[in-house]
Amino acid sequence: MKHAKRAVLGLSGGVDSAVCAALLKREGYEVLGVYLKSRRFRDDSEAAAKAATAADISFRIVDISDELDTHVVAPFISCYLCGQTPNPCISCNPTVKFPTLVRAADEFGAETIVTGHYARIVRVPSCECPLVAASNCRNDQSYMLYRLPPEILARLKFPLAEVDKETVRFLASDLIPDLAEKPDSMEICFIPDDDRLGFLAREAGADTLESLRGDFIDANGNVLGRHDGIHCYTIGQRRGLTLAFGERAYVAAIDPVKKTVTLADNAAVTKHTVFLKDCVWHYLPAETFPVRVRVRHSRTYAEGVVTPNSDGTAVITFADGVRAPAPGQSAVCYGDLDGETNVVFGGGIII
Repeated sequence: MKHAKRAVLGLSGGVDSAVCAALLKREGYEVLGVYLKSRRFRDDSEAAAKAATAADISFRIVDISDELDTHVVAPFISCYLCGQTPNPCISCNPTVKFPTLVRAADEFGAETIVTGHYARIVRVPSCECPLVAASNCRNDQSYMLYRLPPEILARLKFPLAEVDKETVRFLASDLIPDLAEKPDSMEICFIPDDDRLGFLAREAGADTLESLRGDFIDANGNVLGRHDGIHCYTIGQRRGLTLAFGERAYVAAIDPVKKTVTLADNAAVTKHTVFLKDCVWHYLPAETFPVRVRVRHSRTYAEGVVTPNSDGTAVITFADGVRAPAPGQSAVCYGDLDGETNVVFGGGIII
């Protein structure tokens, strides 16, 4: 039997989830904090346990190592070896993190699942299931959550939906002083030293990476020099190019078959059409409809028109263009619905 006032909280050891623990306790919830452990992570379970003790909630550690390797790490490596730029959080949330919290909640008898994400859950008459919407703060993380299925969305609670990071740290100074000034984690969780190229070298092997070397070329196919491997570059990149071109150059295209990296000026990385695969839609108002689109995890929206197809693909057109949409990243579409602003309609993987 599930209890409405029981909740399972993803407790990472950081300030956001620690504040959530204290806020839930204040609201009268019986809370189980769950720390997701992996052999690839920096171990922060001690900080998570301290946060649980400070909030007077139960605590459990769950090992997700195998699931993470299968559903997140292996696809991450594969994408980079194909010259793409994956976002591991977007794949982890629906395949590892939230399913693990759901299982813990079912065992605990909790209806509610909580994380410290900066996003909103909204319920509107035009859609049967709850939707994710952008938070009103600059830390908004709704982009990372667009692939969550309805059955998980229906159980979510985001206590930090309407606050910013400064407010969270202020609350933490009173609720959990030990964590109030803990720095935010910016690196990919399974690459704790933040050395992506070193990680790929260890995981894929030197011979595999050597095979990814090839030529820098210009838009006409002229060879400009050699590059270090297609895994080293992403669309729109300017820094880290190893040649002196005499003018500012950007990565405009990556060919995983020919192993070429095309360099061009900034105008060449602005696209007016973006193609998507593996789309997830929570709300489809029409066969073609206007949206505001994020093509990466940032606060920047681009106005576009999306045409979804029955095979799970979609096409987005941008009147003013969008800068450097990178294959492997997601394009997430937002719109206003029943008085709610910046609701996540859905999105897909850029191809």
